[in-house]
Amino acid sequence: MIRFHAPKKKYYKGESFASKIVVRTLFIRDAIGHLKAILNDNPPTSELHISTLQRKRNSQRNKTAAMAQTSALPIEISFPLPKSPDTRIYLRLTIQSTSLLLFLTTALNGDQSAVPLGSLVYAIPDRMNAGQALSTPLHTSEPTLEFTTRLAKLLARRTGKPAYVGNSISFASAGMGGTVEEEMEGFKKVVEVVMGKLGTGERVVNGT
Repeated sequence: MIRFHAPKKKYYKGESFASKIVVRTLFIRDAIGHLKAILNDNPPTSELHISTLQRKRNSQRNKTAAMAQTSALPIEISFPLPKSPDTRIYLRLTIQSTSLLLFLTTALNGDQSAVPLGSLVYAIPDRMNAGQALSTPLHTSEPTLEFTTRLAKLLARRTGKPAYVGNSISFASAGMGGTVEEEMEGFKKVVEVVMGKLGTGERVVNGT
């Protein structure tokens, strides 16, 4: 704590009141000048702390905004359906900082007709049981529900993020009309492509 002591001055009888005012004014001026010099050399800790926090918050805000702008751009690609070169799987993947949004469908080369909506499933990592995921269907279509649920749970489990998966893939044009083996090959291919875009590059073993 800084203390300032007024100069001891003995006022003799008959000294004017104006002289006393001048002395006090000079004292106050010197004290203020001394205090300013101290603050300029050593700013208060609270000011430093507030300034540091503000810079950190601004930096984090800028990073978050940049990440949101980058991650909000969807990735759109297509690739042949395994064992059916005339049919392609069309994939639209949106990677957010807190979730994934994936839509899948198939179409014959050159076919631009509308396709059914298919199934939409929401899945989240199971925090109480590591390595597992919980899911709930938001819209169901029996031919695609199992495939969609399995894919949503796998993505949620591997990425640790909630995943929304909409799927209307049809294996009717596959070589054998959509057997279990053909669906499994299609499933593995989709996971391989998506994980590649997520930067993990993990392989699928038995659909897990």
